[in-house]
Amino acid sequence: MDTNRAKDESLTIPERKAYVKSANSRLAKAFQIDPKNSLCNTQMALKMIERDAKKAKTMSTSALLYTKNSTLRANAHLINGRIAHSEGLYKEAFENYKAAAEDDPNSTVIQFYLGLLYIEKGL
Repeated sequence: MDTNRAKDESLTIPERKAYVKSANSRLAKAFQIDPKNSLCNTQMALKMIERDAKKAKTMSTSALLYTKNSTLRANAHLINGRIAHSEGLYKEAFENYKAAAEDDPNSTVIQFYLGLLYIEKGL
């Protein structure tokens, strides 16, 4: 996978950037082929979460509509929770984190964000 190769610290920065660019290109192409693919939607949403939260939320919500896979559902709920959390929508964030934890109860990342919200807001 190009994204794994991009993490190889023995590569130069331009080589690593080339692998990232290749990975992004493949993901975009996969999304064009099947825009309802939940894995593509969650990966695209993760890439967009910082730049375009509205678009990221649309993609992660789309992923929820088209999959029953608990891991993908958990990731989509986590993305929606992170977006709501960053926008100060704490109850919505809590509901999404809680749904993510139900879909993937062993995820330490989900537990981290849920715990962070508990600490910040006492929810």
